[in-house]
Amino acid sequence: MKIDKTDLKTKAIKPMNTKLSILIIPVVLACFGLLPGAQGVSPAPDGGYPGGNTAEGQNALLSRTTGTYNTAVGVFSVLSLTDGNFCTGVGAGTLLANTAEQNTATGAGALLSNTTGAQNTANGAFALFSNTTGPFNTAVGVQALFSNTEADRNTAVGHSALFSNIAGFDNTANGAFALFSNTTGTQNTAAGAFALVSNTEGSSNTATGDSALAVNTTGGLNTANGFDALTSNTTGFSNTADGAYALYNNTTANNNTANGTSALYWNTTGNDNTATGSAALNFNSTGSYNTATGSSALSFNSGDSNTAIGFQALYSNGTASLNTATGFKALFVNTTGSSNTADGDLALYNNTTGTSNVALGSAAGFNATTGNGNVYIGQGMEGVPEESDHTYIRNVNTTNVSGGGADFVTVDLATGLLGHASSSRRYKEGCRTGGSGPGDPRRKRANRECAIQRRQRDAAQRVSQRAQKSAGAR
Repeated sequence: MKIDKTDLKTKAIKPMNTKLSILIIPVVLACFGLLPGAQGVSPAPDGGYPGGNTAEGQNALLSRTTGTYNTAVGVFSVLSLTDGNFCTGVGAGTLLANTAEQNTATGAGALLSNTTGAQNTANGAFALFSNTTGPFNTAVGVQALFSNTEADRNTAVGHSALFSNIAGFDNTANGAFALFSNTTGTQNTAAGAFALVSNTEGSSNTATGDSALAVNTTGGLNTANGFDALTSNTTGFSNTADGAYALYNNTTANNNTANGTSALYWNTTGNDNTATGSAALNFNSTGSYNTATGSSALSFNSGDSNTAIGFQALYSNGTASLNTATGFKALFVNTTGSSNTADGDLALYNNTTGTSNVALGSAAGFNATTGNGNVYIGQGMEGVPEESDHTYIRNVNTTNVSGGGADFVTVDLATGLLGHASSSRRYKEGCRTGGSGPGDPRRKRANRECAIQRRQRDAAQRVSQRAQKSAGAR
């Protein structure tokens, strides 16, 4: 169900019906008086006045006319109240200028300037000191919400929490100096000493942890959970940092997500990055649209649009872009090579500047360094340094194929397409002789072709066997 916020403001909790309260409270008190053994202390305490009011201290409740059930303890406490009800002021100067109802102030100077603001609670010396017309505020701590004048529905718990707030509403500050500088920012939540301490006009921020979002001024829609998370952010929007020092140096960048200690630590102006894992995208400063999942993934990155999944995947990547690495230390050494895809532990591990390479499988393309356009498919297809435009496919050189369905693999030299010439008899495994007799030229030609085909097949088998022996020796 959609909630109408305007309607909620209109229907905000109102003071208790005064006339009804005045009728109910004496009846309740009279009932207590009828209880067996209900006797007043002797001698009776001083400070009791008509209408259920209590005043103790010089000029306390001095101006009261018809107000009921108010308590004023301390010099000049609740000094200006005339017909207001249910106010409590404990401490010198508490609720000094107040004329409104249902305010509670405990501590010297608490709610001292309040005039018509109702249902406020101030607990601490000079808490809500400057408040005049703002209702529904809660301040607990010395000088909490000190400067608030007309804003409403703020909660400040801690020394000088929300100290500078004037017109910002719906803010929650829990911790010493939390949201200290906030003036007009709204709907912020700060939990921790110095959390959002510099925020002035930024709204809808959430900071949990000592000094989280500490420097933020006008940035909004940010979430920081952890010690010093997003601590340098000033005007950046829609960032999420979860973990100590996450997005620590971010200043003006937007739409970044960092989960893990020191994730995106050095990011300053890079946008739309996602880092999950301790030190993921750690040194990224200006790179954008990167995704790193795994401890230290894309740690040294400054390029754009890279994806790294796995411990230290794309660890050394510098300015290169459009790389995808999935697996333990995949594309680990890559610095400026772009448009590479490595899927598997240690895949394309030594590639530095090579581009447009594809490696699928554990250690696939492990030896490739600066070459371009290579394809390595299968575990152990490690390749050769500096080669380009080569293709390795595991098992094609070691697997014997026989039977009526076997055929030669052919390559289209123009496109690189792999296939077989199924319409040609010359590439079938079984050689059939043609002609009508032994002396027929067509039969002689077919025999020669079969002999050539067998020699080629035998040679391929010998190469395969040598390769297998060499691999076994390694």
